Amino acid sequence: MATLAFPTLFPDSKGDPTNPSLLKNVTLKEKIKHLIKFAEKKDSEWCYRFANHPRFSYWALNMIQRKQILQQTVIFFKQNPGEKHLTLLELRDMIRNNQSNLLMTKLSRYITNITGSDAYWFKGKEDLKAIIQHVGPPTFFFTFSSADMHWPKLHDLFQNTCNVNGDCNAPDVRRQNVIDNPHIVDWFYTERLKNFIKHWLYNTLDAIWHWYRFEYQSRGSIHCHGVAKLNNDPGLCKLSETALKGYLEDVSEDESTPDSLAIVNGKIAGENICRYYDWILSTCNPDPPDEGNWIKPIIHPCQKIYNDIEESDSDYIDLLNMVQRHTRCSTSYCLRKKGNEKELKCRFNFPFEHHEKTSLQFELIHTKDSTPKYKMQVVTKRNDSRVNNHQPLQLQGWRANCDIQLVVDYQACVEYLAKYAAKSETRSHLLKNTFSAIVQNCQSTADATTMIKKTVMKTLGQRDFSAQETMHHLLSLNFVSLSFIVFPVNLNGSRRLKLSDAPDEVVTTDSLLDTYAERDKYQTDLKCNLTNMNFLEFATKYKLVSGKLVTQPKNLIPRVFPTYSSSIKSPKFGLYCKYQLLRYKPWKTPPQDAWGNKQENDELFVSEWKTFLQSDYAQNYVPDWHDKLEDLQEYSDLHVHTEEPTESEQREEWMILADFSISNNSSDAEASSLHDWQTTSYPYTSQQKTEMPSWIISKKQYMFIKL
Repeated sequence: MATLAFPTLFPDSKGDPTNPSLLKNVTLKEKIKHLIKFAEKKDSEWCYRFANHPRFSYWALNMIQRKQILQQTVIFFKQNPGEKHLTLLELRDMIRNNQSNLLMTKLSRYITNITGSDAYWFKGKEDLKAIIQHVGPPTFFFTFSSADMHWPKLHDLFQNTCNVNGDCNAPDVRRQNVIDNPHIVDWFYTERLKNFIKHWLYNTLDAIWHWYRFEYQSRGSIHCHGVAKLNNDPGLCKLSETALKGYLEDVSEDESTPDSLAIVNGKIAGENICRYYDWILSTCNPDPPDEGNWIKPIIHPCQKIYNDIEESDSDYIDLLNMVQRHTRCSTSYCLRKKGNEKELKCRFNFPFEHHEKTSLQFELIHTKDSTPKYKMQVVTKRNDSRVNNHQPLQLQGWRANCDIQLVVDYQACVEYLAKYAAKSETRSHLLKNTFSAIVQNCQSTADATTMIKKTVMKTLGQRDFSAQETMHHLLSLNFVSLSFIVFPVNLNGSRRLKLSDAPDEVVTTDSLLDTYAERDKYQTDLKCNLTNMNFLEFATKYKLVSGKLVTQPKNLIPRVFPTYSSSIKSPKFGLYCKYQLLRYKPWKTPPQDAWGNKQENDELFVSEWKTFLQSDYAQNYVPDWHDKLEDLQEYSDLHVHTEEPTESEQREEWMILADFSISNNSSDAEASSLHDWQTTSYPYTSQQKTEMPSWIISKKQYMFIKL
């Protein structure tokens, strides 16, 4: 097939990767990878025959993906045999009744194995969320762009080609080299970033873990987005919460009263945040070009090697003014209309106002339910309205545009995941729409297998691939780099099918949930006490191999599902509590033991989860147990019964309080009529007695202001 499609590449048909008689034990992917790397000398110069061809790489990627789709489809129908026999009419009825979601959800799990698909990136996002839930939020986001037109080490890898004027370093020569050699450009960037992350992130900043993914700009050039956690992270998200609480307390209190403990702690937290900001990043420019002192260098600073820099300060200024300033806003890149606004504004909020020092600002946000909510924002020290956030060593070492943003808000971190970690639509949504369109337009003779294959093919072809991204696929380079190994854990206890000698017999392997439920029988293999170990801890530490428990690697992170919103206003909050119990409360078979084997309902799950959080065990093993307990208290307040008040409930508060001091003995009633009630007021001053009637009301108003 390849010989017929590309006769100039295979003039004698040798090396055709589609020839089934050649290298039967070598996969198509490995064959094409070899061809992309293949170089030969022609006219005393090395030539990449296959990599330099304008169409071969796209054809090769299409062939590989088609083969992967066929393989995954076969696996899908083997493990879901009931779906294979669905007729066209049954599928159309399924779509008409809005019942295709389940089928598409099943299918998406198999598409995750196809690199670059929507399901693949959805899994990447879920993996990162699992990491953050398990080890806490990262310290900062980072971005590294590519200066592929300038880096000298990159262009040393190309042929010494020159333009008509004999200039081998001319911009047009550099540009053409980048266009003609996307495989070299892409590989160079990934290797350069890997080494830079090692030296800058770990050896210099002392990072604990990282995660980053590769992405491709509109012009097709590679760049990356990622997150990292530093060892000296002071707990920025917790500090921001403390600072916000202090601010709310401050605006609610009377100016004449001394600062409360919350206000003092809030101010200290704010100072620590600002100090950490000033340490790790900068938005200042020693010599802004707007002031007229800076002279543009003849040689672009990105074309210089860091070790050859003589004047570090001037080099830093040149890099700032050449690659780190957002100078041109356009509708094709950053200018957008926000909401009902008529004017176009930069989506990156440039230009910024100048500030003499780093400080905190608190912005009032209007929510849908009209509940006032404040958001904290860090305003950095700045003397240049156009310069981007950067870390000086990061900029000078990388020698290209870069960015760094500290994580002070957990919700902002989640928004980042949705924006950068998986920029695709929801996996089932895209599949469902594509599947519906194909089924409705299919011929009556088409079967389920054909339509499933067409659906997956269509979803993979929804966007364009750049030359560098295509090469990234063909060279089998990783699209994601992370410090952990993430593995899925199903709390519903689903089991994998395995081959059986009996054709009609369905045999499944034990799930991790099954192993945990029977953990006591493996106690002899280990020295630790498995009985008091919760499921999440067990899944992280151990796995079953050949009937014995073995220790898992330390960098293992379980991605537990299903997951539900922790919001107390969510209609599925009860299910959230149920699966939290399965995670953190030690239980034995069956899993219902986690809620006392009682009849299941939302009230039971909430009640049992609240009771468990009050235990010493939960305080030691449940992250943020106190915050979760406060949420449950708020949940209880929202779900108080709204029945008609009884007689006792209609009484004044002072009457109810008085009942606690009155004896139930009827004989005391007579004596109480002769009692001198003024004796109880003797310890109080005249002013205190005057304030007593309005004491309860004043306290209510004070608590309302605090909240």
